[in-house]
Amino acid sequence: MDKKYLEWDYNYKEKLLGKKISNNSIKNILLAKDKENYRDKYSDYVKHKQDKGHIENYSEVDTILKKVFNIDEKILLHKDIMNSFWYTYKFYLQLEYPAIFKPGGNLNNRLPLTKPKSSQLAKVYIGYPPHTTGGKSQCLNQKYIEYYREHFPALLLPFQKELKEEQYPKILWVDFLRENFEKFNKVHENKYLKDFAKLTHTIGNIAVVPEGFNTSRSNYDYWDYGLRYLKKSWYPTNSEWKKIIQDNLLEEYVCNSCGSVLPLWEDHLESGNLLPKDTSQINSFLITVNQRIENRGKRIMNAYNELLSPNTNL
Repeated sequence: MDKKYLEWDYNYKEKLLGKKISNNSIKNILLAKDKENYRDKYSDYVKHKQDKGHIENYSEVDTILKKVFNIDEKILLHKDIMNSFWYTYKFYLQLEYPAIFKPGGNLNNRLPLTKPKSSQLAKVYIGYPPHTTGGKSQCLNQKYIEYYREHFPALLLPFQKELKEEQYPKILWVDFLRENFEKFNKVHENKYLKDFAKLTHTIGNIAVVPEGFNTSRSNYDYWDYGLRYLKKSWYPTNSEWKKIIQDNLLEEYVCNSCGSVLPLWEDHLESGNLLPKDTSQINSFLITVNQRIENRGKRIMNAYNELLSPNTNL
């Protein structure tokens, strides 16, 4: 295997994007969301068509995890990114720029969107933009375009051609963020977020999961909730749970003495606390998750390199 893949912090977005890779790790996340990049020659096509371009299914990832976890090809077909970048990023944008990403009103009537009142600013919500999936919701709704025309016209300057030529222009939220990247620097200059953007697609943030886990996870991709769901639905006994944690090098995520899942920020696993309430919780999450991804990534690659050569250590 190429030496670069043997480093714990190798970012597999470099393989996905090739020469399109940016010096800004957050911008690379936005580039990786571009479906043209997802499908192009830099993608690693695997056995099933629906998996092509999915970073966790790259052959190099399979080679490493198969050897370290001593599992067969069939089990390796089911993997997941443990901690998603996108949702935390989305909520961070909503908290720092509520007037842009959380306007008042809704999309189901003829009334225009309005600047939010202060009482509306406290809560993040999955239904607000920016979106990257869900058909039409990937694009700015016409009501958002009219809202920005009235209140934030500078945000539409990169799209003047589309706005002039089409009655209902299709402006992707990903393009909107990329073209206005510097305008959201309160988010994009956060060191912890930039580190997380680099670490999201490293080996320490990829897990082998049971078949069906990805489609039923439903927790906005926070791995403490993901692990708790695994324990409840697949590994209910203490012996099963202990084995799966050890076999998959997931010790960073559980209490050493009792085996319970550790929250990614204080009280995160308590009822009603799924989403971050403020930027301090986001920063707490980022610091914690970056440490856990790094530590696990080092242990995985130390194990892999040790199996290749007993004298190798990172």
